[in-house]
Amino acid sequence: MNKNDGNLEDFQQHTDDQSASKQSRMVSEALASILRSGRSDFNARFIAARRIHPDLQAEVFTEFLRTAVDDLVRAVQGIGTDCLGEVTMAAYDAALELIGQRISGQGSRFSVVEEGWRRILPRIAPLVAVAPGRLIPAVCNAIYQVASTPGSRPTQWIEIMERLGPQCADADTFLKLGQVSAWRAGLAHFREGAIAVADELPEALTLAALGAKSDSTWADLRERLLADPWFDPPTAAKEPLGVRVVSQVGSTGRQ
Repeated sequence: MNKNDGNLEDFQQHTDDQSASKQSRMVSEALASILRSGRSDFNARFIAARRIHPDLQAEVFTEFLRTAVDDLVRAVQGIGTDCLGEVTMAAYDAALELIGQRISGQGSRFSVVEEGWRRILPRIAPLVAVAPGRLIPAVCNAIYQVASTPGSRPTQWIEIMERLGPQCADADTFLKLGQVSAWRAGLAHFREGAIAVADELPEALTLAALGAKSDSTWADLRERLLADPWFDPPTAAKEPLGVRVVSQVGSTGRQ
């Protein structure tokens, strides 16, 4: 046994009868049932993940299951139960990576990723139910990428996706919205791609994601964005249409 094996037995208890548990929050019966029925498989996945991430802590991982994963399972259960197993498996695997790499959980390097999980994924439960293997990792990866980029605003990305994500008709639309929102949140290198995918989004979603004025049109905004790399839709109404010329610093104004 290695130094972490002592905690594995504690981890395996999360599928046991919760009536004897002293934990602060019990998982839903839906999640508990799935974990119990697939206990061998789930435990095997945990052990395999610990080989890759030796510092993976069972207690921290179990807490993430009880909170973030269970919140998502409860939201999806409200839609239907047929997809709960697939959703749980995708969420479990994503959680192993997040906790194993210390991106989420106690002592994590990017706590905003867990915040985004809990604020966004339950809100788009109908989409997650259809494509859990795409959307759960995509949301986590997007927040991580924004959060790890200097000068970016991950909380802004979360706020946009939390508000507009439920308006997306399918996973593809959600992912395109995420790209546009990442540009808005500070990923400048997404600019060209974001403008391109914005053409494929419903106009109302594009305008809302960019923070444009209510009387704007995407056609007009697109033209100005392509013409001026510094154009900012939220402040468009306050900016003069012309170009203001100023003297160079130190110039006397003489020819």
